[in-house]
Amino acid sequence: SGARLTDDSLHNIGVRPITRGPSDLQFVDLGAAHRSHGGDEARYAFRTPSLHNVAVTGPWMHNGAYTSLRAAVVHHLDYEGGLRGYQRDQLEPEFRREVHRSDDVIDDVAATITAADGRPERALLDMEVDDLVLFLEALTAPGISTLTELRVDAVPSGLPLPE
Repeated sequence: SGARLTDDSLHNIGVRPITRGPSDLQFVDLGAAHRSHGGDEARYAFRTPSLHNVAVTGPWMHNGAYTSLRAAVVHHLDYEGGLRGYQRDQLEPEFRREVHRSDDVIDDVAATITAADGRPERALLDMEVDDLVLFLEALTAPGISTLTELRVDAVPSGLPLPE
């Protein structure tokens, strides 16, 4: 909503955790529970980003779990299914080993998923998912093809960045 096309709220939408938390002492990234006063209810919750230029801001989700906008849209249609059925082979090899596979972690993420306001009451056809992706692509400013000029040199986790 609004000019920024975001609710600026925290949500746990069941994104598979990748790597550890903001400190080397934290086995898994607990999201807002690590970074704010959100408390235990904010486990695995992250702030909704703006949809402006979303087509060129991949990889998607707070941790880059999805390498295509379409895959990110499909995840939004079934949070728990996306969490439990996550395919790490879409990531570069150096990131695959960082994907959490512990049943305890995955069950904890699933148990704390935020209520799914606005989720469709039925499965969407492939054509309807394609239409959603086209809509999101339409939110891209004219003349922007990539955001490579904004590329960072390092990330807080210390993991190497792909070329």
